[in-house]
Amino acid sequence: MQNEPITDDVTVCEWGQHYIDVYAEKFVRPSTLANYRYYLERHIAPSMIANIKLSKLTADHVQMFVNGLRRLDNGQELKAHTVRNIWQFLSGMLERAVDNGLMTRNVAANTKLRKPDAKKRPILTENDVQKLIHAADGHKWQIGIEILVEGLRISELLALRHSSIITEDGIRCLNITQALKRQYISHAAPGQPKTKLCLAEPKTDSSVRKIPVLPSIMERLEKHMKMQLDEADRSYGLYQKDPFIIGSDLGEMIDQGTFRDFFIKVAEKAGLPEVRPHDLRHFAASQMIRQGASPVGAGRVLGDLPQTTL
Repeated sequence: MQNEPITDDVTVCEWGQHYIDVYAEKFVRPSTLANYRYYLERHIAPSMIANIKLSKLTADHVQMFVNGLRRLDNGQELKAHTVRNIWQFLSGMLERAVDNGLMTRNVAANTKLRKPDAKKRPILTENDVQKLIHAADGHKWQIGIEILVEGLRISELLALRHSSIITEDGIRCLNITQALKRQYISHAAPGQPKTKLCLAEPKTDSSVRKIPVLPSIMERLEKHMKMQLDEADRSYGLYQKDPFIIGSDLGEMIDQGTFRDFFIKVAEKAGLPEVRPHDLRHFAASQMIRQGASPVGAGRVLGDLPQTTL
């Protein structure tokens, strides 16, 4: 309905599709656009608000919709931050409807949301980090744990290829320009996968950055890369031409869940079962601050805006 005139008789679902086609498709990141389509098709379209006209939509309708999102989805309860993301999309499209004169007010503006479960993350010490690294001895992805200590997100780590290692002013760096995402496939054919792995823009504009690598880590990283190239020579041309540093046996990209499973096993072996990959990013931030970096300087290395919570 992109080229059809929009009136206040339009339904929530119809307006959502129009909002994506006209106001989002050309102006948001591809990964964000894929999320919007997923929220509309997977959560809004099958819901009780889908066929309600915008002019008849009430705050109670929206609250009941959000309450329903808390129920099980494919056997797993939606996390609080996922519910918030869906609500933010709905609220954003209703705000645009208000701007366009299709509604008198945004009835989603004051929706009550479940608070995220407060779970205190472990604070890692240098000794803890060394335990993690040693627990991964002999595994080809051990270097991934060491790279995470440099402050990368797991999505950025898994997007690193051999060509991501550059030299700038005589310093070896990780050139962070992409992130590995699992993207929703809109209107996937029956029986076909509904998501796909892809390389996308990093989380924020400030996430595009160059991170200097400690010589000791770079030495082990180069040894790892040489091992991959040796494997490529024995692969009869099947190996990736520009291998992913943390990749499959043929240098292809791997899913975040695959690396997380590896990391969890390593953490359990190290006696640190509560530790997750993102905790190494917090460790990197605290180390930089402890060594005299300003919050802004640490934020630049981490790819976070200064006001962002680390």
